[in-house]
Amino acid sequence: MAKKIVKERVTSRPLSINIQDAILKKALGYEVSEVIEEYAMVDNELILVKKKVNTKSYPPDLDAIEMALQEGRDNGKYCDMTDEALIDEHDRLMALFKKMKKE
Repeated sequence: MAKKIVKERVTSRPLSINIQDAILKKALGYEVSEVIEEYAMVDNELILVKKKVNTKSYPPDLDAIEMALQEGRDNGKYCDMTDEALIDEHDRLMALFKKMKKE
């Protein structure tokens, strides 16, 4: 039985933008879906026998939030905030993000 794992990569944008987007993604938390397909050889043809989709959730990361904010996206607004204040701001932004996602 042969296994095939399908993954997509974004390569059409400059590396610095991809890195900034990756930091923001980790700061906000994200989900990853992985598709695993198993094939069997029947009459000299590969036939899909089993398909499994795994989804894993990654929670928001405070270090990534701090890094994203220090990279100039905050215009100095968040640099001097305490960890508790950053958590409160993160919660506010996540609520806003979820509201925008529903619309």
